[in-house]
Amino acid sequence: LWRVVLQGPRANLEIEELEFVIRPKERRRVDTVYNMIASAVFHLGDHVQKNTRAGTIDEDEVTKICAAIDGLNVLLDLEQPFTIVLEDPQGVSELKPMDGAHVGPLLEAAEEEPAAEGATAE
Repeated sequence: LWRVVLQGPRANLEIEELEFVIRPKERRRVDTVYNMIASAVFHLGDHVQKNTRAGTIDEDEVTKICAAIDGLNVLLDLEQPFTIVLEDPQGVSELKPMDGAHVGPLLEAAEEEPAAEGATAE
């Protein structure tokens, strides 16, 4: 969780076990995995709260978002192991330290050619 991610502007940080993807809001993002997940929890909760007050979100969507929040909080508490995949079509992202990370080309399911360089860390 304390691994630093230098996330490129078009890079996705995917948590495979939750099928959850974090994209940077700005040009580049530098933060720890823990802080990226905690920020996603905060922003999802804020989204639910604001849209519930405004009446612009249905109960089914609220339930799904709250389930995602719960899943992310489980990861922050280290209750289960998880894998992150950093997919960057530009190839400018980095993980620090690289110990335990696996780097290699990723293949798109619909394509047969390498789509991007990616790194996974457990």
